[in-house]
Amino acid sequence: MIHSTLRGGARRMLPVFALAMLLCVVLLSGCGPASSSGGVPAAAAVNGHTVSLAQYQEMVRIFELVNNTPQDWQSPSGRTGIAGVQRNALDFLINLEVMRQQVAAQHLHPSAKARADARKSIQDSLSANLKQSPNDSRTIALIHAANADVLDLYAEQAADTQALAGSAAIKVSSAHLRALAATSQADAQKYQQQVQQGADFATVAKAHSQDPSLPAGGDIGTIYQGQLPANFDTAIFPTTTSAAPAVSYAIVHDTQFYYVFQISERKQSALSSITDQQQQTSLLNTWLAQQRGHSSVERFVAIG
Repeated sequence: MIHSTLRGGARRMLPVFALAMLLCVVLLSGCGPASSSGGVPAAAAVNGHTVSLAQYQEMVRIFELVNNTPQDWQSPSGRTGIAGVQRNALDFLINLEVMRQQVAAQHLHPSAKARADARKSIQDSLSANLKQSPNDSRTIALIHAANADVLDLYAEQAADTQALAGSAAIKVSSAHLRALAATSQADAQKYQQQVQQGADFATVAKAHSQDPSLPAGGDIGTIYQGQLPANFDTAIFPTTTSAAPAVSYAIVHDTQFYYVFQISERKQSALSSITDQQQQTSLLNTWLAQQRGHSSVERFVAIG
């Protein structure tokens, strides 16, 4: 299960730069009463910085068209679909404001070229769709809805993403992980004790591990904080002020197995040093989600 989780990737917040793919956002619930700031109607506020109600309305229309969400307020499924679109649109803008504030805090200078490339990518994608289906009403409506303001938002997101991913100031935690799976806590404790007393982890794992998804010998390799489910992540990367030993162990139970983890080579790495782009994006997603969690987020529009 652990190995398949790593292969499948981690949490996703940042989309790619074609409009149809720009809908992967973190879904967080909650809303408050209608409000405004400085006389300008606001849909939300992040650390006191408002998210424009007009931009929210524009993004709702974009998300409706991309998702082909019908304006059906009568049926429960229709209302659920509309609420999902509204939530996604608002969260896109909230996430963008979090990114904007982090770019400022890091004293970064997003690339004008990244903005221009993102804008062109969206326009090219829409033009290609229209060429393929010149009479498609949804594509035509999407082209009209993707006005300069909307394109600027996506272009800003692309440039901010690139700037943050290249920042040496953003650090991510990593460790080398070995794992074996036992069917009972008693067995897990027994195997851990054998290894701690000098037995080779790979030998014990090959002889006793029950999870076929684990690699032979249990050597998973380098993992980064946020890649695994929360209960595993907390055990491997505990929030403690004391220095971790060079090699440590943890037993974590999931629905099927008791996993024995051997954790070593803990370190902090700059996000910019990670060369795998998919992994780097995934880790940036996790980092941004943490920053959003530390932010004061207020919602002023009702969802659904």
